[in-house]
Amino acid sequence: MKKNEKKSTEKDQVLPGDGALRQAIKSVRRAVDVNGNATNKHAIQIGKKWHFLDALELVNGKIDSLAKASQASNLPIDLTKREYVELGAQIAKAVRGSAVVLSSSGYHVVRWKGESYKAVVWRGEAHWIGEEPDAVVVIEDAVNLEIVEPVGDLEEWKAEIGTHFAKNPYMIVTLGAALSALLIRPLALERLMLLLVGESSIGKTAIQEAVQSIIRPGPVDSASGTVLGLQQQMSLQPDQPVFFQETRQVSDASNLINLVFDHGNAGKRVVGHASQQAIEGKALHCVLIASNERTIAEMVRSRNVTIDAGIGARVLELIVDGPHGAFHDVPESMEPAAFAEYLSASSESLYGALWDAWVEVLVTNHDELREKAKTQIPKIRAWLEKKVETKDRILKRMLNGYAGWMFAILSARRHELIELTADEIKEAFATVITAHKERARGGLSSMDQEILEEIRASIDENPSRFPPLSLVDRKKDGLWGYEHAVADEDLYLVFKSSLGKIAKNHAERDVLRVLKASGMLKHNKDGLMYSVRTPESDMPKRFYAIRKSIRYDG
Repeated sequence: MKKNEKKSTEKDQVLPGDGALRQAIKSVRRAVDVNGNATNKHAIQIGKKWHFLDALELVNGKIDSLAKASQASNLPIDLTKREYVELGAQIAKAVRGSAVVLSSSGYHVVRWKGESYKAVVWRGEAHWIGEEPDAVVVIEDAVNLEIVEPVGDLEEWKAEIGTHFAKNPYMIVTLGAALSALLIRPLALERLMLLLVGESSIGKTAIQEAVQSIIRPGPVDSASGTVLGLQQQMSLQPDQPVFFQETRQVSDASNLINLVFDHGNAGKRVVGHASQQAIEGKALHCVLIASNERTIAEMVRSRNVTIDAGIGARVLELIVDGPHGAFHDVPESMEPAAFAEYLSASSESLYGALWDAWVEVLVTNHDELREKAKTQIPKIRAWLEKKVETKDRILKRMLNGYAGWMFAILSARRHELIELTADEIKEAFATVITAHKERARGGLSSMDQEILEEIRASIDENPSRFPPLSLVDRKKDGLWGYEHAVADEDLYLVFKSSLGKIAKNHAERDVLRVLKASGMLKHNKDGLMYSVRTPESDMPKRFYAIRKSIRYDG
């Protein structure tokens, strides 16, 4: 290179001086979040990629982030430590303008110069919904780490895997749940978790793997470990379906309940950090699709964990009991077990194409989808309500998210991503939700039934804690109440302080609600307690009066 050419090159450099890293830097900007708020990072452009340097580290003479940027760009280490420290100080002084950082995949709303712009980040690229901001928008490399490149195209996936969803309601409903993950934030839908419950080796995981193949390969991750670990993994996959099997392996049952509520509310959780400080974890914007051999209530029954009935509005526990285990229909040439193995194997060789197409559908049809969601989801929900004919407020609330699943899969069908008829989809969703309702004896959900089962078992195992009211003068420690007959009806008169002892894993308000809904609570017109005169007093005393017929031998 001639001398004058070298001078010209140095003049064009953003950061004049020697060193491969210095010479490769094309731009230095202040990193800001989607709301325009400054972060503690500088964004430097090397080639077509952007890298992020900790501003405080550079000020304090630390070069770790510089070394990482150099290594990631395959640049030689040709400066001394002191020279790198000087480069860091030079970068800090060379900041010009801002770069909006999109720090995760999924849906983003960027607020820039008083306007809002929407984008879906997928495979390291921002897919803008409508207009783009006149800002430099940067996507962190970490966004792409968990995303596997697709194998096979959409038509191949339809032929090998998608064709088997027809006539299999559990597969169709699970697919609807998965597809809804991308629409929840852009279209303001309600979030609902799906838990497939059934015996071992009947095909639950095969369903998960077949559905998971729309976005990534199998196998499905196990839920073994801590809830904090699951929460962190879920937070890294916003606006995507996240699959776990064997949720019974979760080490802390109480935190599992919290996780279900965090998921339903898209909540954040304070987590630990290596610095010994508590920091706020990322919000959960995924849709969790899990499988297990037991319901949530069965998992926590013996662990002294309190469960609020509201959990029933945040998770659909789909009891898997089809004619062929997890399947209602299998190919004539296959046994159910062989079919499950086929789905599992296929999910590892064909995956990802459908989700790419689904992102494109949302981006190009966002406004249309949003308007359709406003009008069609209420109609879908009303149609579902007619199917279940229930007055249960928990089930009614759950139908909001369930209708969103159905809207998602109907939309995917309309855009030719899946080859199912509208009638097949409607029949599948009706089959699942009516079966869910029918299992709720007397209009009770599976969670409500668990409350009744616990009360039955507690009373059945502790009859001595309820002596006849006529023997009240025989004082005895450890009593929960009395046995008493009123108008030929046998009752257990439970002390107010003892209600929590006969159903210790559930909130008192939920216990009373279930007892009343099941007809097992006798009460005055002015409340949920029942007044009875006792031998020791002329004044009536108030009890929770549970009908003795609740017992197995009642």
